[in-house]
Amino acid sequence: MRFSPRPQRRALSLQLVLAIVLFCLPAAIPAFAAEKLHFHADDYQIDAALNPHEHKIAARAKIKITALDDLNIATFQLHNDLRLTKVTDSGGKPLNAERTPQDSSVRVSLKSTLPKDQSTTLTFEYEGVLDTAEDSPVPGLKLTSISDDTSYLLYAGDWFPVNAYGIDRFSATINVTVPAHMLVIGSGTVSPGESALKSTGVSGPTKTYSLKYDTASFPGTIVAGDFGDYYSTEAGIELHHIRAGCHGHRSDHLVGIEIEHGKPVVSLAG
Repeated sequence: MRFSPRPQRRALSLQLVLAIVLFCLPAAIPAFAAEKLHFHADDYQIDAALNPHEHKIAARAKIKITALDDLNIATFQLHNDLRLTKVTDSGGKPLNAERTPQDSSVRVSLKSTLPKDQSTTLTFEYEGVLDTAEDSPVPGLKLTSISDDTSYLLYAGDWFPVNAYGIDRFSATINVTVPAHMLVIGSGTVSPGESALKSTGVSGPTKTYSLKYDTASFPGTIVAGDFGDYYSTEAGIELHHIRAGCHGHRSDHLVGIEIEHGKPVVSLAG
């Protein structure tokens, strides 16, 4: 099979990006399965900007939640290295958010009780440096990393506020802004997007990718880097080979594939 460079990249679908995801899932699932869920996080609208040179992320996550019981406090998991700057309700009014580093949780106190089966939205604004495994949700595993070579943010890494990891399914639209030379791949259909952030903090030319996942599942894994997009067709199958290191950093470790009718298949090369 011969690969040839493609001048114009098509949208990529990716459900699993790194083999580490499969390894992390059993270890990372906390005791949520034994606990009663108090609300569903139905949908996420996330705008994130990555500054690889400084290992920083700035993000805003708008989350639609639905109460399963009368709800006064909504608790999420969020990576300890991410600093909350603001949490607001659907009307834009600030809410009190209490962080507990011991379990990486954020407890948001609602202005008034959200009745059972009713929905509302919460908006989180946060930023931080993601470059080590010291405060990883799974001790010893680096589930988030932002760097000049390759950046990856795994769903298991709690880089956005997560409810009941591995239990509560959700849909998501994630807009990711990166330096213009980078390509972003991740959960869902990827297309050109626009950032809603007032300031991205990324110097130089930038590009925004929109990752849309309409089905309730566990999206939220993203990889960004200086990748080349190669493709070939055989037996009616279109295959994209995402090669890292276009400027001399030879490291063929990621493959993104989309077959006809939009059904994604992913393989990994070491």
